[in-house]
Amino acid sequence: MIRFSWHPLDTVVVTTLIFLFISIIFLASKKSHSSKSQIDFFLMGRKLTLPLFVATLVSTWYGGIFGVTQIIAEKGLYGWISQSVFWYLAYYIFAIFLVKKIQPLKLMSLPDVIKKNVGPKSAKIAAYFNLIDIIPVTYVISLGLFIQIVLPMNFTTAMLIGVFIVSSYSCIGGFRTIIYTDLLQFILMMSGVLIVAFFSIKEIQSLNHLQESLPKGHLSLLGKESLGTLVAWGCIAFSTLVDPHFYQRIFAANSLKTAKRGILYSTLFWIIFDLSILIGVLQAKSQYPSVPNQHVYFFYALKTLPSGLKGIFLFGVLSTILSTMDSSLFLGAQTWTLDLKKWKNHSMKKKHFLSTWLVGGWAFCLAVLFDGNIKRVWKTLGSLSAASILIPMIFILFSKKKVSDNGLTLTFIVSSLSILLWKGVLKNPFNIDELYVGALVSILFITFDVIIKREPSKTALSSS
Repeated sequence: MIRFSWHPLDTVVVTTLIFLFISIIFLASKKSHSSKSQIDFFLMGRKLTLPLFVATLVSTWYGGIFGVTQIIAEKGLYGWISQSVFWYLAYYIFAIFLVKKIQPLKLMSLPDVIKKNVGPKSAKIAAYFNLIDIIPVTYVISLGLFIQIVLPMNFTTAMLIGVFIVSSYSCIGGFRTIIYTDLLQFILMMSGVLIVAFFSIKEIQSLNHLQESLPKGHLSLLGKESLGTLVAWGCIAFSTLVDPHFYQRIFAANSLKTAKRGILYSTLFWIIFDLSILIGVLQAKSQYPSVPNQHVYFFYALKTLPSGLKGIFLFGVLSTILSTMDSSLFLGAQTWTLDLKKWKNHSMKKKHFLSTWLVGGWAFCLAVLFDGNIKRVWKTLGSLSAASILIPMIFILFSKKKVSDNGLTLTFIVSSLSILLWKGVLKNPFNIDELYVGALVSILFITFDVIIKREPSKTALSSS
């Protein structure tokens, strides 16, 4: 376990940044209290500008820094390809092909899109899947690991403290609070990894020396993994096309142009961030091969960086986690109150308050259930999202045929059950990934429903 010794300069840096962060929360929350409409509270009145769009999307989408660094430390270049390259293609497809179909609808969420174009039953099931996808399990784990770096304590206790702190400020403001804190977090998370990458490049003697210092196969494209596993990760990357955070920000954007350009510009920042992480992790692994993969990047950074910069790096890592965790808690609360229409007898802000704490509690319980294994959380929940919702959503967006409400509801349920059965009960027979099974079931049920119905779509999406 990493133990961080505070230098007075790092204390000054971190204290200053904490004060700035709390000030932003206070000021933004104060303005959010004047929000009287759902659109203003949950979507910032659809006034999200390009700089804020980029800052919130980049910071929100990259909370699993402990998971990514661990996978790259374990798998090398393969880890970077499986966790980065496929995703860039998904972002491009979203920006070029999906935004123009989604943003003009002026809705609130992905389940709203399904409700408008298919029906209320399937929209409600989609909302439950959205909630499963949104619950910030991996970020609770990441925050627990981070707290352990700076304060020696039990891992479960660290996660519980992290959930309490983030839920406390996520429940008091609207989307505006999330956006303005994301702006600060974006600057800090980019600064943190760039600083480490800079020092890593200075230390790397040559590529040959780096390769000799790393485990065998670390710089090969597949490492020791199969092509099928790599493709499965690629399919999970395309779950981006049904990610609730993207839909929320697209609906909050002040124009179609802002949403499209925002995703493309965000992709450039993600590439820079990913390459910085890759350089830092490979150098860390070559320098400290005996340090556990989950901690080696952070161990290296805290050993290498001078005082002052360590404080910036630590708060940058914290920002990477917080920006995703608070957004997920906010969006989970929105899904629970608006899409699933819970807490009907309370005011909008009280419903948001209660739902935020509820989602935070679920996240903590699942983090304990998964025993802090970030990779297993991503693979399990990512497969459910990619296989159960992705195929039907692509059909809804691009097909000239209309799937029935009952047919889509059945597709969601059966495809998810097939994944759980294949993985949990049958234990992936024939070494076939559960994601492929769920996707195949989705395709078969959607196709069957359309053949039976044979009704052309009259939806706004297919005519756009």
